[in-house]
Amino acid sequence: MLQSASINTGNKRRDANLRAADFLDADRYPEIRFESTKVEPGTDRDTLRVTGALTIKDQSKEIVLDVSEIDRSCSPSREHVAYYSARTDLDRLDFRGHAMRLWIGRMLQITINVQATRRT
Repeated sequence: MLQSASINTGNKRRDANLRAADFLDADRYPEIRFESTKVEPGTDRDTLRVTGALTIKDQSKEIVLDVSEIDRSCSPSREHVAYYSARTDLDRLDFRGHAMRLWIGRMLQITINVQATRRT
């Protein structure tokens, strides 16, 4: 789960527009959810293909995330930490993203960066 209001493109004005009713409508739909249904090996030993249902604004669509392991390390407190990056392309019209459809692209390139700590 991801909080819709947490979107960060590196541009505060664009982030505010994405959180607004025309796009993510973060006040009305505060969560973006992904539920995996299948995990398969990727193109090499450090990648995976994760299939699942992405839900944005109560609209669900099956997508595939191409996941790469970036790094593994051990923190000073001896926790095992892994870093992953996932990438996919989305058609914004699949998620009620019709605003400004003549001015901005239909396809969105999404990157998700994750830091995971192993629990013992």
